Amino acid sequence: MDIMTLDLFSNGKVVVLNDSFFLTDKQVKMVDDFKSDDLYQMIEQLPESVTLIFTVKAEKISAKLKIAKFVTEKAKVIPLVMPNDEQLRNQITKKITNSGNTYDDEAIDFALEMLPRDMSIIQNEITKLSLLKDHITVETIKNVLTKTLSYDVFAISNALLDHKLDNFINM
Repeated sequence: MDIMTLDLFSNGKVVVLNDSFFLTDKQVKMVDDFKSDDLYQMIEQLPESVTLIFTVKAEKISAKLKIAKFVTEKAKVIPLVMPNDEQLRNQITKKITNSGNTYDDEAIDFALEMLPRDMSIIQNEITKLSLLKDHITVETIKNVLTKTLSYDVFAISNALLDHKLDNFINM
């Protein structure tokens, strides 16, 4: 878990607690000095001018944990769902087009195939593409986007199944 404050040059503050796994049933080792009692007290005494945001990548917040129940009683829980392929396609093409670039439809299809279903990674990769001042092709995608392990595993498997041993060895 890390804590980040965003100074908005106003009286209000936004505090973001990323990776708040203590709200889930997932067993994650917390730092030794983490005390949930301190968190309860902090939330109870939070001034109106402070917005506290907990983020966690999980299917659901625990219904059993005392801390999770406390937070859900005191806060508004907003579940975010992963966009489907069509929504991702629209998001990618909009960002590329808004940056003044052009693209091949095949390149976008390839990018969707290659990218993991993790919005932070997707956003970073879209930003990289939008910074290019070039026509986006499949070759551009291959050269620019970070290859993830899940993509590499499928590429390795396909090379082996297609009896392309040179490709398999070089991956």
